[in-house]
Amino acid sequence: MSSNTSYNLNKEEVQSDHFSYLGYAVTAGHFSAPNVMDVAAGAPQHSGSGKAYIFKIEGGSLVKTFEASGSIMGSYFGSSLCGVDLNRDGLSDLLVGAPMHSHLRDEGQVTVYLSRGNGVMEEAGVLKGDNAYNAHFGESIAAIGDIDDDGYQDVAIGAPKEEEFAGAVYIYHGDSEGIITKYSMRLSGRTISPGLQMFGQSISGSVDMDGNGYADVTIGAFMADSVVLLRTRPVISVDVFIFLPVSINITVPQCHEGPQNLNCFNLSACLQFRGRQVPGQIELLYNLTADADKRQRGQPSRIYFSQNGVPVSVVSQQLNLDINREVCQHFTAYVKKDVKDVFTAISFEVAYSLGKHVLEGASGGHLPSLAPVLRWKKGGKIAAKNETFFEKNCLSDDCAADLRLSGQLLLSGLHSKPHLALGGVRNISLNLTVSNTGDDAYDTNIYFNFSREVFYINFWQKSGATGYSEHMEPEGSAVVE
Repeated sequence: MSSNTSYNLNKEEVQSDHFSYLGYAVTAGHFSAPNVMDVAAGAPQHSGSGKAYIFKIEGGSLVKTFEASGSIMGSYFGSSLCGVDLNRDGLSDLLVGAPMHSHLRDEGQVTVYLSRGNGVMEEAGVLKGDNAYNAHFGESIAAIGDIDDDGYQDVAIGAPKEEEFAGAVYIYHGDSEGIITKYSMRLSGRTISPGLQMFGQSISGSVDMDGNGYADVTIGAFMADSVVLLRTRPVISVDVFIFLPVSINITVPQCHEGPQNLNCFNLSACLQFRGRQVPGQIELLYNLTADADKRQRGQPSRIYFSQNGVPVSVVSQQLNLDINREVCQHFTAYVKKDVKDVFTAISFEVAYSLGKHVLEGASGGHLPSLAPVLRWKKGGKIAAKNETFFEKNCLSDDCAADLRLSGQLLLSGLHSKPHLALGGVRNISLNLTVSNTGDDAYDTNIYFNFSREVFYINFWQKSGATGYSEHMEPEGSAVVE
């Protein structure tokens, strides 16, 4: 490969001096338009804090269309660059490393700029890895292809001095918004081989070394005279669908077990998997959790499953799935008696993981086949959710009740005076009647305030009625639900 073409820098636009180190790092990309190739260059010592530039080619000249500056002195901003289309919009985005950016000492960081076209670059975030002491995160940055098979390009960022020069590499994923600022994987040089030093000083990707259809990554560790090949494992995507009733009617029992009438409903969990270069059949393990949001908050579940006659909130299942073939399992869920919270949604969750499967043969490069992995969920739980609600039997949109409360004070003995003298009677009873002429009322409370000299004893409710009797003797306060 040879060329005698050269381009002159417009020095009126770029204030450069001998010690700015302009050109310390360079990359190319479609920063201004999908059909135009532009050039980016770093000047890590410009003004002490560093700069990064993007130039378009006009005739025989490089014309500046964008520049960015480091935020602190000595950060070496612009010493590493990577041009890659992170959000699949046809325009190259720019990652700029500042490996000596410091809060304590040289933790390093990488700034992400998204291209909006015509030379407009928008700062979209800052990546810091684990923000480790003297890590030099951002010493190297490389586009490594679409390793998670989601259609978006991914990047690897080196921190070669992390863990006392053992080094580490962090994997970040592109998406429709640009880049996910939480890394999906941290590759430790010390974990790979205890003898590696400066692992992550150099990175190369986007080449399928073993012929399995996924780009692999090579990482240099020059102080150990080593290069590490990391092969990408096939990625399995699992589609989970939880089918629930639109609402649950708890006024009419649907299930009958002996003398018991229970509120219940049916639900289904359907699963299938897909992917490139993955086994034709896998074993999938999953847990189906009832009222998952309540359980995650440490609150009791309102819904349960019956497993061998024992009520449980979680059922575990094992499936053998064929690729692109959906399998559904059906369950009956029961509503606990005397549920008070009928407003909060009832969520169901399927959390899943890979079980065992047999790997057949070798990949195209005659290397052993790799076990697949589940698709990363942007740092979230590998699970799917759906929810339903209790039917509230409301005629109005806002479910407005019309509650009426009436009461009668009952005194023991023959006392009939309009006032009560201390010691005149021993017990006082209050008979209350609650009526509702509007929509159904839920979790209704009645509050009582009375003199300190009156002691609260108890209350009882007539069976099938809305009347309450309060029994008190001199002192206290009470609430009746």
